[in-house]
Amino acid sequence: MLERCRWAFVALFLAWAATVHAQLDLDRLQRLVEQGRMEQAYQLARDHRAELEGRTRFDFYYGVAAIEAGHVAEGVFALERVLMRQPGHDRARLELARGYFLLGEDPRAREAFRTVMAQAPPESVKATIDRFLEAIRRRSDRYETVATAYVDLAGGWDSNVNSATEADSVALFDGLFELNLSDSSQAREDAFWQLSGGAEVRRPLSPTTGVFGAFDFRVRGHAEESDFNTGRFSYQGGWEWRGDFSRLRLAGRLQPFLLDGDVYQNRYGASAEYRYAFAETTAGTAFARMDWIDYPDQGIRDSRLWTAGLGGDHLFRGPYRPALSLKAFGGGEVADADSDRARAIAERDIYGARLSLGFILHPEWRVDLGGQVRRSDYDAEHQLFLEAREETYYRAEMGVDWQPTRHWRVGPQVRYTANDANLTVYDYERTRAWLRLRYEHF
Repeated sequence: MLERCRWAFVALFLAWAATVHAQLDLDRLQRLVEQGRMEQAYQLARDHRAELEGRTRFDFYYGVAAIEAGHVAEGVFALERVLMRQPGHDRARLELARGYFLLGEDPRAREAFRTVMAQAPPESVKATIDRFLEAIRRRSDRYETVATAYVDLAGGWDSNVNSATEADSVALFDGLFELNLSDSSQAREDAFWQLSGGAEVRRPLSPTTGVFGAFDFRVRGHAEESDFNTGRFSYQGGWEWRGDFSRLRLAGRLQPFLLDGDVYQNRYGASAEYRYAFAETTAGTAFARMDWIDYPDQGIRDSRLWTAGLGGDHLFRGPYRPALSLKAFGGGEVADADSDRARAIAERDIYGARLSLGFILHPEWRVDLGGQVRRSDYDAEHQLFLEAREETYYRAEMGVDWQPTRHWRVGPQVRYTANDANLTVYDYERTRAWLRLRYEHF
């Protein structure tokens, strides 16, 4: 009897010692993972998998270490066991979603990420999930049809709805005559509302090629100056090729522009854009575009406009993640009519540059700054002013966006434009300020 008790005590002691040893190794595994020493954590977990596999705590840290150490499938299986026992383990679901993403199982990754997002995680986790969802969306372009859309509602104040001069009169025939301008030919201010929206569908033809179609519009109305209500509608379609680091897009476009309900201008165009990613955060762009411009009631202004240029984008690391974009362009407009009058109105050389800079102040707050300079030198002397038109167009803008959810954003926008022209009638300044509400579906 005494001998039997002794062996029973030895068995209990060995079982207790094994439990303590396993617990100590499990604590060590957790510390290694939390310290980022994933390869060591993975090897430790492999050594104790036989006796600890099936414990929720072990499976979680084993799964995280395996994914980080490059053994993604093993990690996914371990984390799936955790969620089978504890479906509410959001951290395990987040790590599992990342594992699915690395395995290329985008539908399962998207579902897991969205499940975690629905639990209102911390802002830093939301930002991480948004980056993964955006990467999944971009990657899905290669093998499934993707549709995106947006609607934008805005209201604000415009200091110069008709982009007109503030001068009371202009000199004609080199100062020989003075022409008094009517109220409608001078700057008019007014409140405005604006509704815009659009949609794009991209369909892959192969892993590297696809076709796309897009439509967007912008309708603007004014409280009092209804003669200057406008509408712009754009229809676009084309073909796209994508490599590992580059993209080529060829497109055709139709764009009517309405003034006070009537078609004021039609544009028919074609464009080509090539983009190359030099690094994860840096890309360059080359582009070219040709437009045929038709004025139904002013044939003398009909023309062909071409532009081409180069650009670059860079995303800086560190606080606020500033994103910088710069483009330089040049081109020309050629009048359809072969006359000095047509060349004075519609024929010019163009060159300029655009700059934009964005900051993420907080996962929900973004600030965007932008500017543009464009120089135009017209080809012939204006018959009324006896001087060829020369002008420099300036634009500066700032926007602040608050994005409380993934699809909604709201914020104020301000834009200042000025046309510095040698002919007074084309010289103006304009300031617009508005508040917008935007919904994006992707």
